[in-house]
Amino acid sequence: MPSNLLALGSSGPAVKQLQQALAALGVNPGPIDGVFGPKTEAAVKRFQKRVGGVSDGIVGPKTRQAMKALQEGGGSVARPKPPVAVKPPLKPVVKPVVKPAPKPASATSTMAARLAAAKPVPKPAPKRP
Repeated sequence: MPSNLLALGSSGPAVKQLQQALAALGVNPGPIDGVFGPKTEAAVKRFQKRVGGVSDGIVGPKTRQAMKALQEGGGSVARPKPPVAVKPPLKPVVKPVVKPAPKPASATSTMAARLAAAKPVPKPAPKRP
């Protein structure tokens, strides 16, 4: 492996700088100890995937260039929020108004109505003996 590549098993100040840069970009590399271990490799793969590069866990010229561009632009590769699903507006439920059917007039109710509307009949005067 060329000396300008960093990968699992690498160590030293260059790895420590890589870990610090990953942390500054919002990708957790694990402990910043200068040892390129499994956590640093996973962080590099996450970074590469988020910027659209080959996610191989090896830091070469393309990964370094992407990191540098984001650092200079003050960017972050924090996990993007998933798009919010927009639900269509609910249609109002319109229930038909059902009026009760008119009741057929019964003989009793008709008679009662007639009696109520009729004028009172005066009582005949009592007969005198």
